[in-house]
Amino acid sequence: MKKYKSLSDLKTMIEENVDFKLSDSKDVIPEFDSLEKKQKFLLEHPEIEKQLALKEMKEWADNDELYNDAYAFLSDHIWYSPSLEYLNLNDRYGEPVFTEISDELSALYRLYEFSRRYINKYLESQEIEAEERNQRGNPVDKIRSMFMGAIDSAFLPNLNQQSILVMLYSFYERSLKKLIIEIPHNAHFFERDYTGSTADRYISFLRRKGQMNIVFSSELERDFDTMRLVRNYFVHDGSYFDNELVDMINLSEPSLVVDGSIKLSHEYMLRCFDTVGKLLKDIEKARATKISLR
Repeated sequence: MKKYKSLSDLKTMIEENVDFKLSDSKDVIPEFDSLEKKQKFLLEHPEIEKQLALKEMKEWADNDELYNDAYAFLSDHIWYSPSLEYLNLNDRYGEPVFTEISDELSALYRLYEFSRRYINKYLESQEIEAEERNQRGNPVDKIRSMFMGAIDSAFLPNLNQQSILVMLYSFYERSLKKLIIEIPHNAHFFERDYTGSTADRYISFLRRKGQMNIVFSSELERDFDTMRLVRNYFVHDGSYFDNELVDMINLSEPSLVVDGSIKLSHEYMLRCFDTVGKLLKDIEKARATKISLR
């Protein structure tokens, strides 16, 4: 990608591509030899961070109509990115784990958003094709169109949301595991020493052995617990033999319960990404505090 040596050059580039005007400045944009330095610079210059992100996403998407349609939306949904404080500590101590976590969360969200849009686009095209087949009057085409269209509409959006939610939950557990690995080797993790879900046990270990003062709000803990129940619903038996799980979800998130089963929505998926982003932000804050005390 082209490098811009001054805010004046960047201003011209942005104004050609987005409806936004930047104030003139004589500050010079450095050339970045690492992603961490680039992220640090953008955090220090919030007046250009969003515009540069918009431009970069637009450049990557030039040949993809659906990506072009999505890039502006995605730029407003960065669920978590390392703080300036953490990036400064990373420069000093060389611990890039939260930068890696942020990149993976962003990639997972893009996977969800793009797959959702492609599925919707596909279903729209199937409806048009079904109408064309009906007009041709071929009974075999009509039956095939009705059968396949009904199956795809009933299953594809739901399967996509269910898969991404399970992946998101696993990503959070894996992120905690990465932090555990950073703890000195004489502090071994034994699952039997802790109680609760796997994520709860990892957090307890980081608090106790990692000496990280991790604090979550009661609302955030409640949102994650609901997400855990929903994940368990899809991963295990789907409550075909036991309605207790559905009843528990209904207490905290009744909008998800439809005809005795759990049905996800796009709005709830966004909330799950937001929940994980907030959890990571609180954990990073505790980790940054711990590193700064070295």
